[in-house]
Amino acid sequence: MSKKNKKKLRKILRQQAQQAALHENRELRIENEGKSNDSISESVTAEKQIQPDTKKVVQPEDAKEVKHEIRKILLTMLILFAIIVGVYFINIKTDFILKFGQWATHVLNINV
Repeated sequence: MSKKNKKKLRKILRQQAQQAALHENRELRIENEGKSNDSISESVTAEKQIQPDTKKVVQPEDAKEVKHEIRKILLTMLILFAIIVGVYFINIKTDFILKFGQWATHVLNINV
């Protein structure tokens, strides 16, 4: 899925979560019209508890994607670092890297 489509999907999910929260708030308000002031204050606290939950539904997916991308970047950097260190030590012990470079310049007709 492209980045553009991911952004659209996230936007749609946020809108759906907001609509669900508004719908639940409306239902609570309708129920509260016939109740006393004590029950209204209880329902207000219930509304406050519902709203953060809808935001938590969207955020963990983003966090998982970011963690996954960070792991890929770190793994790539580790592999490149290992390759560079390996080439360095091979170059110190043998002249294989020098011979490979000379062969590559000869085959590719590169004038240095």
